[in-house]
Amino acid sequence: MSYLPGRTLSTDQARAALRVAEQVDELHGCAATLGLTLLELVGLALMDCSGQRAFTHPSTTPEQFWWGRAD
Repeated sequence: MSYLPGRTLSTDQARAALRVAEQVDELHGCAATLGLTLLELVGLALMDCSGQRAFTHPSTTPEQFWWGRAD
């Protein structure tokens, strides 16, 4: 896997790495549909799952917060 340079992977690890690469490609399309970058999409999802959501995309409303700071 080109995104894991220098690593020797077991068969199971190689399969997992391929699954990740496929899922990242799919998520990239979802992010574009939502007007987000892939990193924004993943970050928002992770924050929401952990209950630490402090980021709102700036295209929502001016009253929202950007990284925890009022606009």
